[in-house]
Amino acid sequence: MKKLMGIRWIAGLAALGVISLAQAATFEVRPLTLASGPNYAMTVTGSISTAGNTSAITGWNVAVATSTRLARFTPANTANMSYGDISCDGAQLLVATSPDGFQDGGQLFFRSPNPQLDLGVAVADFTGMNASGGQAMYMAGAAFDFLPLNQPNNINYVVATRAGGNVYNLVSLAFFGGVKVSGTITTDGTTGPLSPANIVSWDISVDEVVEDAFTSANSTLLASLVDLDTTGAALTVMNPDGFLTFSKGYQGGHPYALSLADFTTQAPPGGQAGYYQGAFAVTLVALDAPAGPYVFTNVDLTAVDDTAPVASRLGRPWPNPANPRISVEFAVGRPGNYRVRVVDAAGRTVATLFDDRAAAGSLVLQWDGRDTAGRGAPSGVYFLEMTGAGRDSRRFTLVR
Repeated sequence: MKKLMGIRWIAGLAALGVISLAQAATFEVRPLTLASGPNYAMTVTGSISTAGNTSAITGWNVAVATSTRLARFTPANTANMSYGDISCDGAQLLVATSPDGFQDGGQLFFRSPNPQLDLGVAVADFTGMNASGGQAMYMAGAAFDFLPLNQPNNINYVVATRAGGNVYNLVSLAFFGGVKVSGTITTDGTTGPLSPANIVSWDISVDEVVEDAFTSANSTLLASLVDLDTTGAALTVMNPDGFLTFSKGYQGGHPYALSLADFTTQAPPGGQAGYYQGAFAVTLVALDAPAGPYVFTNVDLTAVDDTAPVASRLGRPWPNPANPRISVEFAVGRPGNYRVRVVDAAGRTVATLFDDRAAAGSLVLQWDGRDTAGRGAPSGVYFLEMTGAGRDSRRFTLVR
């Protein structure tokens, strides 16, 4: 099996040239809990892609999600203060929108009976000033927000779908700043029109979820002794000496990185995972892994159909602004003749980076900021333009 011996991904592409995309596979990372508490959780999820039936990693999208509970609404702290046209068809809970944008529709609202206490959540409100399009709202003291629902008139709005029995899962609501409202509503089994008495319980949470994504566009791969397991259906890191880290560099001289597995001599016995946020913000968790290959993905993968056409594209140029050198990944999904140029805002060719036939794969192109005559191009807006057996364009700025 081919191993990644501590190479950086971009440097590896430059050294290996074109990597075949045939039989590529995407592996889901096993969810990893870095920290948890009654109202707090930090978890890692995502996916990693490889090229062919090898362990050569070609892409990743792994995120650290930090969730903080802002509020939880149940019959113990809120009352059902709903009214208007609310119904159940056995599969969904429905709230009627306004018939004309002026007359009231329905309202499904759980809040404190004390009007002076800002505590509660409206999962749908098509009454009063909210008749046109409707809104959702949560109130948790100083933490509150409103969400326009922008629903058409005279159509039932689905607020929840049946989970089992008389329990319905609330359709998740996404507010500003990563705040999400989710939960369950329980009825007495009545179908057709519902009164507040037919809703017997609810458990609705308001969570602030902040995600820090590490992708192949914004981070660098640092890996050693990464391999496929014997079935070819999972990725492993060898214990001892292996490691798998995605790095965004340093902040104030401290690492900003996500490590899914570290079995080097610097880690404790059994290895560790870690989230390094620069400065002294470090969260570590012991893996307690026995010696041998440590499986860090689900034994489940999604293979890319060899016969399915993969779009040829340009990646996000970096660094942007350029001063003056810039790099871009050129991914070839369909073999053919391609031309990649730097053009100015007027569409004039400034430099040609690639003009040849290309096989399926990926390589990194670079421009040193000079035009075809060898002169330094002036500061301004430019475009990387790919034409041929595909078409794509990326904008960037040159600063001198």
